[in-house]
Amino acid sequence: MDIAFVAPLERALDRMKRILFRPFEIETWIVLGFAAFLSALGEGGGGWTHVFRHSVSRGEVGDLGQTAARAVDFLSNPVWVVLIVLAVCIVLALIVLFLWISSRAKFIFLDGVIHDRAAIVEPWKRFQRLGDSLFLWRLAFAAICFVLFLLLVLPLVLVVFAGIKGGWLAARVVALVGLGGFMAAFAIAVVFVEMLLTGFVVPVMYRDDLTAIAAWGRFLPVLGRHFFRFVLYGLFLFVLMLGVVVAVIVAGCATLCCGFILLAIPYVGSVLLLPVSVTYRAYGPEFLAQLGPEWSVFPLSPAPEPVPPPPESGAVG
Repeated sequence: MDIAFVAPLERALDRMKRILFRPFEIETWIVLGFAAFLSALGEGGGGWTHVFRHSVSRGEVGDLGQTAARAVDFLSNPVWVVLIVLAVCIVLALIVLFLWISSRAKFIFLDGVIHDRAAIVEPWKRFQRLGDSLFLWRLAFAAICFVLFLLLVLPLVLVVFAGIKGGWLAARVVALVGLGGFMAAFAIAVVFVEMLLTGFVVPVMYRDDLTAIAAWGRFLPVLGRHFFRFVLYGLFLFVLMLGVVVAVIVAGCATLCCGFILLAIPYVGSVLLLPVSVTYRAYGPEFLAQLGPEWSVFPLSPAPEPVPPPPESGAVG
């Protein structure tokens, strides 16, 4: 089976042009942009930034024991403990809420791209069952990833602290490199699963009205047969995203950073980047449709009506 990478992208670009520019309707941009915003809720700008500072002076080398003692003194105040617990609960509740909203909105956005329609309320009710199934799968997957992350990061932190305090012996350097390699492989695996979920499993759920687990069960045999192709798809998508990032940076600098400010505003940035979002949303289903008509989520074009043959000119007389 010949599986292309550029041809599905060209079809996705054509679909984006038809939806957003032929004709250009501001209502479509506003509603479909809101669906794109909801579908990506909580997925961007949520990274953690860690800043580590280390002085070269011996007298300023941090003592882990003193740091731990200061942390215990800080947490001995029950007010701070209550505030920290409350803040953690609020953050976790918001994460779960955003995950629930975005899970259902993914089907709303996909439905708008597939059928060239901009709606929120009606598909929000229609995709309740699929959205809840996707939400539960993503919640379980996030919990598993979090536990695995802790199992990897705790030894890494211990090795770093031991190296800072006792010197970087060869064994510690090897352990640091090994744990770092495991962390990188784990991150790549998580990104790959998320890509498969958004690009292919969600369309399978949408097409066949399947739960998330059933859709994975239907997709995994195909993934096994064409695993290398899907890896190349991920790499090709990564290169495309790099191109988009470069284009955004150039556009932001050309507008004297005004573009960066607009893109940073929630929902406004989703509307401005709607051509990219629609193309990306259509690219996965277009790629999947190459596997056969049973994998296509796009409606079949009506067959053209047969043109009657011209009447024969009979001889007169």
